[in-house]
Amino acid sequence: MSSKCILIIDDDKRTAEQYCEKIKKASQKSSEVYSFECLSGDNLLTEFKKLEKRQNDQRKGEIIELKGTKFDKAELLVLDFDLTSLGRSDTVITGELVAYYALVFSNCGPIISFNRRRRIFDLSLIGEVRVWSDIDLSGADLSNYGLWAYKWGRNYRPWSWPFLPYLIRIDNKRIKEAEEGLDQTIKKFLDIPDDISKVMPRELMQMIGSLDAKLIDLAKLRLLFPKDAKVLKNNQLARIASRLLARWLDSIVLPGQHILVDLPHLIYRFPALLRNKSRELKVWNNAVRFFAKESKIVGVKKLNKHQFKRNLWLNRDAWWSDRVDNEKSLTNMNKSVDVGAIPVFAEDASRFYKASECKEFAISIFSPYSRRWVKEFSGIEYEPKSRYL
Repeated sequence: MSSKCILIIDDDKRTAEQYCEKIKKASQKSSEVYSFECLSGDNLLTEFKKLEKRQNDQRKGEIIELKGTKFDKAELLVLDFDLTSLGRSDTVITGELVAYYALVFSNCGPIISFNRRRRIFDLSLIGEVRVWSDIDLSGADLSNYGLWAYKWGRNYRPWSWPFLPYLIRIDNKRIKEAEEGLDQTIKKFLDIPDDISKVMPRELMQMIGSLDAKLIDLAKLRLLFPKDAKVLKNNQLARIASRLLARWLDSIVLPGQHILVDLPHLIYRFPALLRNKSRELKVWNNAVRFFAKESKIVGVKKLNKHQFKRNLWLNRDAWWSDRVDNEKSLTNMNKSVDVGAIPVFAEDASRFYKASECKEFAISIFSPYSRRWVKEFSGIEYEPKSRYL
């Protein structure tokens, strides 16, 4: 079995190696095999200059190939946002700048940026949209094995985090599909039904502009350097579009649970899906999975017709919320099953708890499902506190 390369970047070699060991230990919880490489200091500057050269060559009309650098072989790029100690006088290199060049001028996989901010759980539940990394973590979170395996126990593990082995595995498939659909509108590409698109609020369009925007336009409009838009090839534009589109769905559309609803929030809304075992907290937590086929909830099969068909573009299964809410078979099931005291889903733990053990808050998106819960863990800052109820 060939290993997938994970590249860890930090301006300090020793720090990069320490993070490498943390990630290596956490990833051992996965069934996948990974290799690890660190890049720092002068070696990092050398590799970064190769990406800058690609940009300059392409602007001159030359043909470039996305292979031959350490960035190109990385199937996951783990990047320190704070690179201030890099010794270069002509420009300030930040993690954000490296992320842009890695995405546009290399063949690297998903990008994790760390140390952009303190270890904060964002109670708005809305992800950062004006960044070039795919995931934003604190350095302390890199050792969290909940990123790599389903069994994270009762530890801190935000539900908004992706399942990294899956994300690494599907990245190239997303890029290929995006390249084939560059001239399609977002609405058509994602197969969003008319009745859904008509009720999607404007606040969800902040990252893409409109559902009628084409994927190729989405990629070009978000470029850091407008000159690049004139010379980038379709494979590069597809890389950009695929990352932006996936982040829009995960960070903007899904959090409200009013357009799309994922598995634990679906169960909370319709506990009858657990049948007569819904009084057992263990059953609730055994059902918390990213994908329905792994949760063993028989009742979910009734909802296949309402499932978001393009689930390759989400890091989990999801269903059209309005259609699920109007499914009579579900509402009838809820009436016929005695569910007892319903537990609440802790967004910071990816786990159900008794309501008395959690703290309630409201997310920033206007949604009938805006009220959520957190378990609250020591060492984590919960902001903004004004969102608590």
